[in-house]
Amino acid sequence: MAAREKLAIEETRIPELRELGRRLRCLTGWDIIRVPGYVTPRSFFLLMSEKLFPCSDLLRDASELEYATEPDMWHDVMGHLPMLVDPALNEFYRLFGRIGVEVRSEEQLTVLNKVYWFSMEFGLINAAATPASAGPPSACRAYGAALLTGASELVAGIGNRSVRKKPFSIEGICEMPTKVHERNSVLFEVPSLEEVSRQLTRWATKERLFGRSAHSGPSKKGQQQ
Repeated sequence: MAAREKLAIEETRIPELRELGRRLRCLTGWDIIRVPGYVTPRSFFLLMSEKLFPCSDLLRDASELEYATEPDMWHDVMGHLPMLVDPALNEFYRLFGRIGVEVRSEEQLTVLNKVYWFSMEFGLINAAATPASAGPPSACRAYGAALLTGASELVAGIGNRSVRKKPFSIEGICEMPTKVHERNSVLFEVPSLEEVSRQLTRWATKERLFGRSAHSGPSKKGQQQ
């Protein structure tokens, strides 16, 4: 909510991506690139490695207010962009990009994409969660952008017993399908975002994906598209 204020996202009109990109660039060094919808995982992680976040300027139909089957402007602007204003979180997004440009196989790309899906899109955080069990529902919060911008998915993920909550683990995530057009029946909780970063870094190190891009400093600033 504080980041939304810093981005000056107005409530009375649809924001312009160019203007949002200018504000985001001034605050963080990240920029926005307009895309018509989905981008391939390889392209997505490449853009993020260059501190460019792909955004759509399409808005969902009224029938999809509570749950949209594909990313739209609401999802990107209200779900992802405020996260990028936080210094720790924008480095976390960049970590996915740095690892993504190093993947050598489709299997590695699939794993990385699934980890992103169950964290930055549908992630839950619960300080009482442990490596062996999820925490109490009263302490559960959402940080995934798809959850934050999908009312019915958010309510189900936070309080509905029909949605199983599991401790976050890359091994467990690899066993789960990512169903873009269906609600998730299982979500993963972490006690802190540092745990996601720790597990992701450990996996990338094991897969020898920390090469030049992963260890290099921030890349040159992306240009507004």
